[in-house]
Amino acid sequence: KITINFVFNAETKQSETILNGENVEQIIRGFEVSDNVSIIAQIQQVREKLIALQQEIGKQGNVVMDGRDIGTKVFPDAKLKLFVTASAEIRAQRRYDELIEKKEKITYKEVLDNLTQRDNHDTNRKINPLFQAKDAILIDNSELSIQKQNAMIDDLITTKLSE
Repeated sequence: KITINFVFNAETKQSETILNGENVEQIIRGFEVSDNVSIIAQIQQVREKLIALQQEIGKQGNVVMDGRDIGTKVFPDAKLKLFVTASAEIRAQRRYDELIEKKEKITYKEVLDNLTQRDNHDTNRKINPLFQAKDAILIDNSELSIQKQNAMIDDLITTKLSE
């Protein structure tokens, strides 16, 4: 009996995750969740439930969704698939900066180790492993600003919509 909704926060200009009526955005972005998500994602019943929930959200149309198996398992027929990546060190630095801004007590090494371990678990798990869909466009944003990445993605969406 899980419901997941998204509410746009005009102040932060970002969508926030609402779980069973409670805003859990800050909780799900914390290190404790990151540290356990790969283990939980390996439980088949959890993946099946989450995929069903994500697909239900997708029925609303015009949805942008990110995740490690969105293009391969959740929406294999999506009109546009992007496989966005960066080096482990860059991703760890970005995540570290985000966590420090939230006043979490953590080291860069802990974040890097967690990310590397998560990548390994997600790539090698039996249920819905992480890999690039054959028809996904690869974007390595290691050297891109968020503005350049977003402009690139906006161009891809515009091109896809005009086809």
